[in-house]
Amino acid sequence: MLLDPEHLELFEQAVFAPSKGHFNDAVKTLHQILANYEKTGGDVHQSQQQFFYSRLADAISALLLDRQFELSLESYQLLCASHFTLASVFASTSYQNADHIISQLADISDINQLRFDNLSCLMKCLLSYSLDSEYQLDIESIGQNHPEITASLILGHLGCDLYSRASVEKRINQLLTKPWPVLGQVTPTLPMVLTTSNAWMNCSYASIPEKHQIKRNLNAMICNGLKIQLKDYKLEAATWQASERPVLLVVIEIFHSTHAMYRCFSRAIESLKNHFQVVGLAPKNCIDDEAEKLFPEMILFEPSDIIQNLQKLLVKIDEIHPDMIYYPSLGMANYSLMLANLRLAPVQCFTLGHPASSFIDSIDYVIVQEQDFTTTDIYSEKVIITGNDTSPTINRVLDFIDKPTLRESPDIIKIAVTSKHMKINHSFLDCCRQIVNRTRRQLEFHFFPGVTGYLYEFVRHEILRILPDSTIYPTTDYESYISNLDQCDLRLGTFPFGGANTNMDCFGLGIPFIILDGEQPHSRSDTAQIRQAALPDWLITDSIETYQQAALRLIEEDQIRLQLSRQMMSLYEHDFFFNKEQNQSMLFDQTLYWLYQNHPQIQQSKQRLWTLKDQGLAKN
Repeated sequence: MLLDPEHLELFEQAVFAPSKGHFNDAVKTLHQILANYEKTGGDVHQSQQQFFYSRLADAISALLLDRQFELSLESYQLLCASHFTLASVFASTSYQNADHIISQLADISDINQLRFDNLSCLMKCLLSYSLDSEYQLDIESIGQNHPEITASLILGHLGCDLYSRASVEKRINQLLTKPWPVLGQVTPTLPMVLTTSNAWMNCSYASIPEKHQIKRNLNAMICNGLKIQLKDYKLEAATWQASERPVLLVVIEIFHSTHAMYRCFSRAIESLKNHFQVVGLAPKNCIDDEAEKLFPEMILFEPSDIIQNLQKLLVKIDEIHPDMIYYPSLGMANYSLMLANLRLAPVQCFTLGHPASSFIDSIDYVIVQEQDFTTTDIYSEKVIITGNDTSPTINRVLDFIDKPTLRESPDIIKIAVTSKHMKINHSFLDCCRQIVNRTRRQLEFHFFPGVTGYLYEFVRHEILRILPDSTIYPTTDYESYISNLDQCDLRLGTFPFGGANTNMDCFGLGIPFIILDGEQPHSRSDTAQIRQAALPDWLITDSIETYQQAALRLIEEDQIRLQLSRQMMSLYEHDFFFNKEQNQSMLFDQTLYWLYQNHPQIQQSKQRLWTLKDQGLAKN
């Protein structure tokens, strides 16, 4: 139990205990509560949640407001790693945020700017400072004098993965307009290392073009940590050598056979055996037996100690002497970001399992599907085009439903939003609100954010604030998800981060969807799938206004919606997306093999884009 009466009481007793040293116990217990929340989502009955969250928020307030409590840098960094969770606790109560703590600890000017008496007060206020605070904080000035404190705060704020409030979305965008060189000036502590992947990945969900630039300094911070960790370990310089059958190490972040990564990449990875000696590398809890069958050889390791025992993993990698390393995704795990920032093979590349450029100097290439490519300007790597082989390739919907439900003229139009909570920002929710106001038909939104526990309650509260006629589902098994989704009439795609696997679910159920096109790869998969299926171009929009007009057309014109539904279902039933010719499914393997064989020439060339034609793989 995570926040049962006994656990909460331990924290309260530590906060209010008269004995000396109780503050350390309080910090330790609070960290355990927040960390357990993040691992499991919490374990409090819904009827008691408000009661528990309020008690927890009260005790946190009492701890931080106690003038005898001198917050150490170590404790600050420990708690800062759970900054979003801490803010969520207050947001789930009548406090809404922790500004009441700041108002007591800081010197507040007429323009709501903050000044601090001492370092402990500064760190307490930074822990309390959420992205929707009413106060203004000059983070850059703090960073000039306190780089470690500032770096922890930036990581904490970038760990926020719900931009449902206008103030939060605005502050995140403001944060990401700057590269934050202070990150590259510090050596990360363990709590900072453990939060890096969240910060690294979450910037993709922001809505400004320059959002990925911060990765350069996040990577520099990772490298600073690696220099300390590996000071006694000698990395052998990797040298390219011609080989008819190179050793290819595939570094897995997550690859369960029911996961979206497996659904998209399993066939592509399986094809690699044609030209490579393939070795997989994965944490034991991130791959299952079915997925492991794809790899002739597999290196498994315990994820719990990899951050502190990186050298052991490097020894295993060195033993197989990889000629090439391929990351199906980058950004969903801390260990993979650490490996990617090292030169461990002559050729190092990745695909867009998490669809964004890496800005890592030791990553040579990004492999991009032909249908997803827009421009080289958004990539730091050289771009290698491949076939459209890493789209969803496993048909799952029809395993769980015989005949999808088509509602010809419903009284209430049910609109699905099948996106993880990170993709649901204020701009999208406000767009949905405007659609409600522009139609005479009654609408009902159905959200599938993929969360449970305290985060589900927080996401639910935030959505209902803007769209009160909504049903928000907690995480379920796939069969229940498909059954609930089948009751919907259309889907609205999130922006700027769209979908891919959920599009296939909608094709299978005959649920038409609207998308907002963009330049980044995470805005392109929806576009590609609509065009691949030859659906009408008006489903692909280029502005909020055209997005709303297209949505209103689907909402108000039943016959058009039904016609699209039947067209989508027919394509899905005839395996349009899944029954690809053998030569097409092998393009990915051929692209990687061509890349390895031509690596020296490609590196010497100033050319940044290499097409299928350049590779001799273009169709006639």
